[in-house]
Amino acid sequence: MGFMYPSAEWMKELKRICNEDGEFKNSVGKFKGSFVFQVLPEPGKLEKPAFLKFAIADGSATDAGAAETLDELGDVDYVLEGNYTIWKEVISGKREPLRSIMTRKLKVTKGKQLTLLKNTKMAMRMISNSVKVSSVFADE
Repeated sequence: MGFMYPSAEWMKELKRICNEDGEFKNSVGKFKGSFVFQVLPEPGKLEKPAFLKFAIADGSATDAGAAETLDELGDVDYVLEGNYTIWKEVISGKREPLRSIMTRKLKVTKGKQLTLLKNTKMAMRMISNSVKVSSVFADE
């Protein structure tokens, strides 16, 4: 059995996996920030938007969850937006997240894009951990 993507349960499993990964802790370093990954709907795949929160501080993931609106998650440092298919490819390891930002497949709608691009190791480690989540997708 897996975790439905996108969901709070999926995000909490990602948090658990990241916190058990020593390489993730090393890649985070002194970075501190909170993210919302906004998953835009696509007909026949995802019917309504999802807002997934992930926070990092002191070398570990400190918060993870999901909401139906961005406002429910409070103030965050970064918002990354993309359609369901793009996010699915990213968390499956089929699409590189930083390249997706550079090509605007994923859009940084809040926060400094340059800061994210400088933290390549952290982003890549988070994605490598997302592949470890046993994911169930609504469109499969």
